[in-house]
Formats: sequence, structure tokens, C-alpha cells
Amino acid sequence: MTDFEQKFGVTGYPQEAQAALLSANETLEQSAAWRAFAKRSLNEYQSGTLKFEQALKKAQQIAQDSAVNEKTALLLFHLLLAPTLREKYQAKNIPLAIFEDSIRDLLYKAKECHTVYGVWGSFVAPWFEDFFHLKRFALGRLQFERAHVPKDCIVQGKQLFKGTPALNLHIPSSGPLTKELCEDSFQRAKSFFGEEGKETVFLCDSWLLFPRHREILSPESGICRFMDLFTLIECREQPEFFDAWRVFGKEIHPPYEDLRQDTALQRGYARWLKAGEATATGVGIAIR
Repeated sequence: MTDFEQKFGVTGYPQEAQAALLSANETLEQSAAWRAFAKRSLNEYQSGTLKFEQALKKAQQIAQDSAVNEKTALLLFHLLLAPTLREKYQAKNIPLAIFEDSIRDLLYKAKECHTVYGVWGSFVAPWFEDFFHLKRFALGRLQFERAHVPKDCIVQGKQLFKGTPALNLHIPSSGPLTKELCEDSFQRAKSFFGEEGKETVFLCDSWLLFPRHREILSPESGICRFMDLFTLIECREQPEFFDAWRVFGKEIHPPYEDLRQDTALQRGYARWLKAGEATATGVGIAIR
């Protein structure tokens, strides 16, 4: 076990990430303000009184004063809480395998941050809060939390009303996205959330459900096969392709020039954006 793994109780981080994060943590720990902040945050998290939004602002402030990248400090803040989150899982008799899968989202976001900004950290730190409140869980390939259907709709021949209980799902950047893996996650979620033996509504709000992907990509692509799992109930056009970093590994803005074209997804989107076509996010529902 490495020093990093011993300190934060997480695994899978590249050596480069471990070294960078440990170095930044050592710098922060030289600050009396950070030491007091970390101690107070741990105590408040253990007691269930931690206000994450305020804590993130404080972490950013101390990072600025300590000449540590804010994105790195925000990731370190959550890593410091990880051992306590493990204890909360144990107290609720939630399998530690689910903890391991769920806490790995910090790693996925750290890798995304390094790809986009060249920094080991997180640029979506507010996203983590529901994991630490034990509201969102990784169950196989997908992540889930309780939610409600956003509007009246008909899906798979069934009338659903706004407010119908649902399981909202998210797709971390953790590898292939196949129908088989998704169906496995659906069944895991039904079991975990006590939905076995009855129909469960799964809700997905994502750029992956942009309906015109069928014009951009092959019908055999992973994205199109993922879309096939859902009935689209809403589509929201974007004034700009805000999810471009997920495709190209960096933030891009019009005019869309010199875009990477290493993958079929990148080539398809490069053509699409250069042609001036719009992008959108979609909301879909699957019933299992």
C-alpha cells in the first residue's frame, strides 16, 4: 500500500497523481488555516452537520493563500473525507464493494481534470456531495439516486405522471458503455433500492441522449446503442456545445477549428460543429 492509499483509503490512482496530490496536501498542511479547516470539516462530516457549499469556498480560499491549485485542493478536501465515508457505509451495512465503486468517481473526475486542465484535481467538486450524503451510489457501470419523473409522458405504452418516483442514473467516464453492462446496472439498482418484483422507472438526463447522434454516429456505436435503451421525453438545444470537453478532452468554443479527430466520435462531432449544426441534451426514460 502506498503512502497515498494509506492516507486517503482509496486505490487506483496513477503514481503521477499520487505524487502530485501528496505534494499539494503537504503544502496545505503547512497552513494552520487548512489544518483547522480539515479538522473542523471531518468533525462536522462525522456528525452530519457539514455544509459542503461553504466548505468548498473555504477550501478554495485557503488554496489561493497557499499557492495550491484550487482544483487540487477541492479534490483533496473530498479525499480527506473518504475514510469517514467508508465508516458510514459500514454503519449502514452497505457492502464495501459499493463504497469502492462509488468513491472511484473521485478518480474518474481527477483523470478528466488532468486531461482537460493538466491538473490533478476536480472542476466539478459540487457534484460529489450526494455521494458523501449516501444519496448517490455506483452500482455496476452506472450511478443512481432517487428522483422523480419531470413531466407527464407515455413510455413503453405506460402513462407516467410528473412526480412519479424514479431512479436517476449517471454515466461516469469509466470505460465501455454496453447494453449488457447497463442492463446489469439496472438490475443491481432495483435490488439495492428495494425495487425488485415491480417495475422501476429509470431516468437519464445527458448529452448522450442527443437524438441527432443517429446522424453523427454509426447505429452500431456505443452511444446509439445506449440511446436505444430509452424513450426520449425531452430535448433541450444548447446555445453552445457545453459537453465538448467530454468529446475532445478540452474546452472548445466557436469557431470550431483544429479539433482532434482521433476517434469516430471526434470526427463525427468535428464535421457536425464545423457545419454549424446545433447540439442538445436529452431526457430519456427506461422501465425495467
